[in-house]
Amino acid sequence: MSVQQEHLNAVSTLAKSEAKAESSPLIADHVKVAAPPKLEYNNPSRDSLAMLGAAIGGALLGVFLTLLVLAIVNRGTIRFNTTGQIRAMQETIVAVDQNVGALSANLDTVVARLEGLQGQADVIPGLQTEINAAKTEIGAALSEIGAAQETLKAQQSQLGEMNDSIAVLDVGRQKFDVFTGALAGALSQMSALDGPAEAAAVEVAAVEVAPVDVAPVEAAAVEVAPIAPVLPTVTVAASADVAGDAVQVVYFADANGNGIKEGEEASVVGMSLNLVDAGGAIVASVETDESGAALFAGLAAGNYSLTTAEGDAIASLTVAEGAAQGQIVTVPVVE
Repeated sequence: MSVQQEHLNAVSTLAKSEAKAESSPLIADHVKVAAPPKLEYNNPSRDSLAMLGAAIGGALLGVFLTLLVLAIVNRGTIRFNTTGQIRAMQETIVAVDQNVGALSANLDTVVARLEGLQGQADVIPGLQTEINAAKTEIGAALSEIGAAQETLKAQQSQLGEMNDSIAVLDVGRQKFDVFTGALAGALSQMSALDGPAEAAAVEVAAVEVAPVDVAPVEAAAVEVAPIAPVLPTVTVAASADVAGDAVQVVYFADANGNGIKEGEEASVVGMSLNLVDAGGAIVASVETDESGAALFAGLAAGNYSLTTAEGDAIASLTVAEGAAQGQIVTVPVVE
């Protein structure tokens, strides 16, 4: 029931009592009439508790909201017993301040340079002209370098042709040396057979070699007739200088006929050799190099025959399984 309703009820009761007193003369003056009800507010305790609860709830809600904001700012935690993040933030602020200072100094430098360039605006066209002239000179120099490279390539090509011609002539010279060595050996044998008187009568005509113009000579134009070698003494010896599965052949012009390469006795270059296995198949074909040597390497164990390109037998060889030393075949040529 509201306060207004209680007030209205009290007023109505009072009015009824007065009317009843007026209508009843039997009531003595000393009779006490019932006191009217109090009209003041009589629910302070209930409303005070409600307000207290609302105040406490609002305070708790404020505390929770404050903690939530602090947790968001503090990256998901409300612990503030460490100062690492604060120090990191302070260091970041200091670094930003330093960067701002450096940027300000750089801006001042740029402004100073721009001011200096504004005073040198007349120099820029002259510099551009000099740069263009330098580019032109560089282009001319590159053109000259290209022409020089082309000339060098042409000279290298001519030099290669000359080297090929010289190599062919050198082969011919070596074979001529072999021929002269064989001729000298034959003359010495004739002197031993016919006596000193007849040997003295033998005269060897001087051989004159006309100068050769190397430049126009082509490699295919020089042909030297093959010299049929005579193999008086072929020696086969084991050597640790050669691998156990290899055979090295050495050809040389034996000027004194002793079967041993001595002094300046010439090597035979370009001699074609074949290595034939026991079944008659050619295993490898090699030509002697500038030192007169030809190497047959990586041979399987077995029996082999060393022959010339024409099929003339030179020596029989045997490669042993797991041999520690290889073999050297020495072939002297006396005619």
